[in-house]
Amino acid sequence: MVTIKDIAQLAGVSQGTVSNVLNGKANVSSEKIRYVLDAANELGYIPNERAKLLRKGRSNILAVVLPNINAKQYINFYLSFKIYAENHGFSVIQYLTNDDSCGSEAKALQDIHSAMTAGIASISCCLSPTESNPYLDEKQILTDKVLFVERKPHFTAPYMGFDYEEAGIRFATEAVKQKYSNICLLTGNLELTNEADFYNGFTKTISGSGCNVNHIQTDSYRKLQNIFQMLSLSAPQAIFISNYGFAENVKDICDTFYQNTNPKLYTISPLFTMPENDFIKYELNYHHLGKNAAKYLISSISNDTPDSISDLTPEAFGIRNWFTNIIPTPHKSPLNVLTLDSPSAYTMRNLSRMYTQHTGAEVNVIIYSYDEIYEAFKNMGENSIFDVIRLDVTWLPWFANKILQPLDQIDSQISDIFKEFLNGVAAKYSIVDGQIFALPSTPSSMLLYYRRDLFESPVYKRMFMEMYKMPLEVPTTFEEFNRISRFFTKRANPLSPVDYGNTLTLGTTGVVGSHKERFH
Repeated sequence: MVTIKDIAQLAGVSQGTVSNVLNGKANVSSEKIRYVLDAANELGYIPNERAKLLRKGRSNILAVVLPNINAKQYINFYLSFKIYAENHGFSVIQYLTNDDSCGSEAKALQDIHSAMTAGIASISCCLSPTESNPYLDEKQILTDKVLFVERKPHFTAPYMGFDYEEAGIRFATEAVKQKYSNICLLTGNLELTNEADFYNGFTKTISGSGCNVNHIQTDSYRKLQNIFQMLSLSAPQAIFISNYGFAENVKDICDTFYQNTNPKLYTISPLFTMPENDFIKYELNYHHLGKNAAKYLISSISNDTPDSISDLTPEAFGIRNWFTNIIPTPHKSPLNVLTLDSPSAYTMRNLSRMYTQHTGAEVNVIIYSYDEIYEAFKNMGENSIFDVIRLDVTWLPWFANKILQPLDQIDSQISDIFKEFLNGVAAKYSIVDGQIFALPSTPSSMLLYYRRDLFESPVYKRMFMEMYKMPLEVPTTFEEFNRISRFFTKRANPLSPVDYGNTLTLGTTGVVGSHKERFH
């Protein structure tokens, strides 16, 4: 087995220098770092990670325990948790529990314990007060580094979740408001606290309203059978559902087998960025829940005084009305919208169908390529068939006076809308020659990517420190960006591992696809 002594002899440095390099300490010159790493690579040195963990007492690993990875809310939670953790120097391991199997969760906890994880975020199914709990096992007392999520434990332990009882209250209030007389309530296992809280909030609020409530309790194994049973026994006016995955199953079964029933579907749901017609949703932001769970665990590990759970618990979005400000004003002729080919153009086309449904106004979204839309603008006159145009802001000064009608001629109060925008937006994106011609929407964003391996390389970190007397870190200002770009440009720094420190891509998607990325 290769030792530190072997590497020191080959590199021509002391064993202390080798130890400092292999342990990432910054008090070694970039030249000696290269000698040590080249020698270690030549000798085939493999670090003993287990020994490092034993010396340290824990790893930089966080574990996430999930009931399944098929549900959208758990995908949102896990991805946000993972991104935040990795951005703060931790890695994340995901453990699945076979759809709420307490036995498989206990087995996962054994693996987590063996991995010497620093913390655990658990959406646990092992929280019933009537059953033994693997988190309280004498051999592995884990609650000091566990954050329970969504499902509240019956014992004292950190917990982060939403107000599921409030969700039940809101849905029951809606049922009373709509004067439903016959509805179904579909929940998961009421031994799970989030399900029980939702059920209690709903039944307590609707009690005494005269509405008949048929409650079905189900799980991932019996859900299809129970949904068929629910729909065959009664013809509910509405179904209130505690789980978005169950709601999708109900929708599929209704569409396929009960097309004449057509009940209104209400469901607790993860947050969506687009409206849809399938469900009335009480939305919960699992993205924020995942991020804040990781933030709490990391602060607990790193600080004596961790962030407060109450401060980190995200609020529910609740029931959003996407069409509050839409006034139904049917048009005799359709609205024709001309837009540049882009992903947002196809999104607009899909959303226009919902706009038509809620207003009666038919909308035609015409999508042109970059060259086609430019020619259309050049040849456009007063008799144009287009009512609305979406154009790149760089074209606004060229074509505003030629093809566009000032918006204050349509609505004399249009300038009031700019109170909702950031200062300076109107001047850059709306006004030409003192007149308002456009409303800014779907702004483009510039994404800057960087190569993590270069930023984490001890050689280049040390070299950058020697050259600029500051650490090599991801830039947050253009001054820092330009400095790092120069450092990684071979013409300015012959020791750079890449030719260019940055590249910039402009123009159409075709240009983007053909451009070779050098710095990311």
